[in-house]
Amino acid sequence: MAQIGTLTPRQQKTIAALLEARTVENAAAVAGVGRRTVFRWLVDPTFLRALRQAEGDVISEAVRVLVTDLKGNHQTLRDLRDDEGQPSSVRLRAAVALDDSLLRWRELLDMEQRLTHLEEVLYEKKDDQTNG
Repeated sequence: MAQIGTLTPRQQKTIAALLEARTVENAAAVAGVGRRTVFRWLVDPTFLRALRQAEGDVISEAVRVLVTDLKGNHQTLRDLRDDEGQPSSVRLRAAVALDDSLLRWRELLDMEQRLTHLEEVLYEKKDDQTNG
């Protein structure tokens, strides 16, 4: 088992394989590690924390890529909505998709702002208790 805060090269290779493989068995084969070893590592807090961080990094990168597509996607939906040559069902679906997208992004932004505010208040209270 790895020491706290450190991973062995085999564990690092296994994490990389887990991010690419569809199954634990495939990841174990790619990493050259036994399947049972991988399952044992998956309950090790240090390994699991490193895996979750690596997964978060992959998700963050995917989000950055998708955000770059967002304007183009919305423009495509607007073009479909406004194209009178399209069937009314296509135009309606594009309009609904735009409305849904706006609502989801608005909710996400609102939630992020509220969470940031709560974190700021929490950290201020923590600082007050530490300094007071």
